Amino acid sequence: MSDAAAQKLRNTTAEIRAIKTALASPAKDLRTAILARVDSTHFAYTAMRDAHTRLMHLLKASSSLPSQDVFLGDATLNEEQVSALSGDDILPVATQEDLDHLVHQLDEARQYRTLHTISLGVTTMLKREKATVQDGLSLVEQGMMELRSSNATDISIYHSGDTDNTATDAVVARILDPNDNSSIIPSCFQNFDSRAGGHRRGDLVVLASHYKGGKSIMKLNMLKNMYRFHNLDVLDLTLEMGEEEEYSRLLSMYSGVDASRINMHKKTPMNSAEVRRVNEAWDAHKAHGINNHCRFSVYPAANMSIQQLELMVKPFHYDVIAIDYVNLLRPNAGAKDHGEVQMLGTFYSDLKLFAKNLNCVVLALTQLDKTTGNLRYAKSGLEHATNVWSWMYGESEQAHHVLRIKQLAARNHTPFTFYLKENFATMEIVDHDGEVVDDIPEEDPDAFGGKKKPWKKS
Repeated sequence: MSDAAAQKLRNTTAEIRAIKTALASPAKDLRTAILARVDSTHFAYTAMRDAHTRLMHLLKASSSLPSQDVFLGDATLNEEQVSALSGDDILPVATQEDLDHLVHQLDEARQYRTLHTISLGVTTMLKREKATVQDGLSLVEQGMMELRSSNATDISIYHSGDTDNTATDAVVARILDPNDNSSIIPSCFQNFDSRAGGHRRGDLVVLASHYKGGKSIMKLNMLKNMYRFHNLDVLDLTLEMGEEEEYSRLLSMYSGVDASRINMHKKTPMNSAEVRRVNEAWDAHKAHGINNHCRFSVYPAANMSIQQLELMVKPFHYDVIAIDYVNLLRPNAGAKDHGEVQMLGTFYSDLKLFAKNLNCVVLALTQLDKTTGNLRYAKSGLEHATNVWSWMYGESEQAHHVLRIKQLAARNHTPFTFYLKENFATMEIVDHDGEVVDDIPEEDPDAFGGKKKPWKKS
C-alpha cells in the first residue's frame, strides 16, 4: 500500500485532536459533544483508540470527564499516549464549526477504511471456488450501508427470498415465539397492557397532562413497577426536582405512609411505626435490586441536552429512561435557535432516535393545554411518539380519584381509552377496577382490560 493510501486510512492528527478536545476544549459543551459523535471505530491509531476506551471507562465510573492533567497521570497510559497528548503542536477545537470539521475528518478516514475492508473482502470471496455474484453483491451492499451511516451502529440488511435467509428466519422466529419477550417493556397497567401488549424497545412514550395533573407521579409509578415486577434497569432523569423529593415520593409509594408526613418529618417527626414502615420499604427496595440484578437510578440533572444525556447513560444499558420533563431539555451543542415550538419538535425527533439507539423505552413528560387538550407548544410530539397518553385532572377526577387516559397517538395499535385510579396522598396510581361515576362518561366499554362493569357511584 502506498503512503498516500495509508494516510487516507488513518488521520493521526485528527484522532489526537479528538481526544484532546474531550479533555481540554475551552468550550465545555464541546468536550461532551465530541464523545457523543465518535466512538472507537473512528480511531485507527492504536494509542488513541486505547486512550478513547480508557476515557470512556473513567467517564462511566465517575460520570464526569477528567481534566487533561488528571488523565495524563493515569497509570494505565503508556509513554506513547502521554507523549502524543501532552504536546502543544495539536490543539483541541474551540468552536462548533471546528468540531464539525474534525468529525468529518474522522468519518472520512473511517469510510476509507470501510472501502478498504470491502475491497479485501471481495478479493477473498472471489478466490473461493463456490462464490457467487450474489455473495459479492451482498458483501458490497452491507459495506455501503456502513459507509452511509453517520454513526457507528450495528447495521444489518435482513434479506428474504433467493438469498441466505438465516438472519431473517431468526427475526420471524422471535416474532412467533410466545416465550420471547425480550423486546417487550410492560407499562405495568393491565388495563393498557392487556390490549396493547405493552411497550417495545425503541418506543418513545409521551405522558401529557396539565400543571398539577400528576405526570411525575405517573412516571414514578411506572418506573417503580417496571423495576419491582419485571427486574428492569430504569433511570429517572429529573430536570425539575431533586433526588430527595423523588426518593421521598418513592418511599411513600412503597410504605403507604402519606407523602406529606415524609416531607414534613424534619419539622413534624413521623411516629415510630411510620419510620419503621419507611425503613422496611427502603430495605426491601434495595434488596430487590441486589437479588434480581436490576437498578433504579435517579439523575437530578440541569441544563442537559439529549446529546449529553446519550453520552452519559449509554454505558449503563438502561431498559427504560424517563425524562421529566421535555420542555426543560437544553438544545444540543451548536443547534440554532428557531424558537420554542421548532426546538421542542426537534427534541421529540431526537428522543425517538435516542430510544432506538439505546434500545430502550423513553418516557417523555410534557405539558398538555388544559383548554384544548392538545400537547402544548409542539404537535410534532404526535408525529414522532410511538404512544401518547393524555389525561385531565379536573374537579370530577379529583373527587373520585379516577384518571381517564386518552391516547392521542398509538403507532402499533388502535387508540383506546383506559382508566386508572389514583391516590396522590401516597403517590400511587393503579388499574381502575371498573367502578366509575356517572359524570365521567363511558367512552369505551372495554377500557378496563376487557372487563365490562356496571357504572355506579363510588
